[in-house]
Amino acid sequence: VAAEVTLHDLAGKVVLPGLFDSHIHVYSLAKQSRSVNLQGCTSIEQLQERIRNHLRDRGHLIHSMPFVEGSHWDQDLLGVLPTRYDIDVVCPQIPVIIYRRCWQVCVANSAALAACNVSSSTADVSGGQIDRSPNGEPTGVMREAAMALLQPLTGQELDFDQKKQLLLEGLQLCVSMGITAVQTNDSKQMGGLSDPWNVYAALADEEKLPCRVFLTIACQDVGTQGAPSVPVAHLSGLLSCDRVKLWTDGGLGARTAALIEPYADDPSNTGILQMTPGEIDAAVADAKRRNFRVEAHAIGDRAATALLNSFECHLSPFDRPVLTH
Repeated sequence: VAAEVTLHDLAGKVVLPGLFDSHIHVYSLAKQSRSVNLQGCTSIEQLQERIRNHLRDRGHLIHSMPFVEGSHWDQDLLGVLPTRYDIDVVCPQIPVIIYRRCWQVCVANSAALAACNVSSSTADVSGGQIDRSPNGEPTGVMREAAMALLQPLTGQELDFDQKKQLLLEGLQLCVSMGITAVQTNDSKQMGGLSDPWNVYAALADEEKLPCRVFLTIACQDVGTQGAPSVPVAHLSGLLSCDRVKLWTDGGLGARTAALIEPYADDPSNTGILQMTPGEIDAAVADAKRRNFRVEAHAIGDRAATALLNSFECHLSPFDRPVLTH
C-alpha cells in the first residue's frame, strides 16, 4: 500500500458510494417532519388519536401556522375513506388538512372548508373533484385540482428565512441517509414553495448546500418570480435547473389516474385528466422552445397516451423526455 494511502478498518461494515435520489420533493419531505404522521393507521380511531396527540404535543406551535397538516393516510389500510366529520371529532375549531400518501387527495375538516368558503354551492373545478354526500354537502374529500380551492390556507407561505431553514432540514435528512444528490421537484403546486430557485440559490450563496441539487420546476411557474425562464446553473456547481414538470393525472390508489377503460372496482370512474391534450401540447412546446427537458407525471394509460402523442409531435429522442411513474 502506498505511503499516502490511509486505511480504515470498518469492522466488516458495508461501504456504498453516495446515492442519487432521482425523484424526491425535498420541501414536502421537510414539512412532513413537522406535520401529523398518519402512515400505517389502520382505523379511523387510530387516525384521530394521531391528530389528538399532535395537537397535545405541538399545541404551542399550532396558532403560528394557518392550518394543521397531516399526511400519508391510506383508505385501503383504514378500511374506509376518512371525512371532515372524522377530523371534526378531535379538532372542530382549528383548520386541519390531511393528505393521502400520494398527495393527490386530501381531507379538510369543517373549519378548513369554512375558512376557504367551500360549501354545497361550490362547483367542481376542471381536473378535480369534490366528494359530496347525498344531500350535496362536501364530505371534505378533495381530489386533484379541487385541492386548489384550499389555497386560502395552503397558499400561505412561510417567510424566506423559514423556507431556507426548512429546505436545509430536508437536505440534511437526505444526507443523513447517504444521499449525495437529489433530483427534486419543489413548487407552489408540490409543497407550497413559489420561489424554489431563489431559496435554493440563497443556500448555495451561503455555501450551505450539503449535497448536489438538480431542481425541477412546475411548468406553470416557468419565468415567474422565483423560477427561471431558461435552464440555469449556480456558480457553486452544486445547483442547477434544466427540467420542467407537468402533472397530467392522479394516482391509482386515489382512483384519479386517468384510464382509457373504467376502474374494475368503480365502473363509473375513469380517473381525472388534470391537463387537456391541448394544454399538454402547449406546455411541452413551450418547454422545448426554452430548452428545458420535460418531465411529466402520468400513471393512467389515457394520460400517458396524451403525453406520448405530444412528445412525438414536439420532441425528438435527443430531448430525452421523462414519463414519470
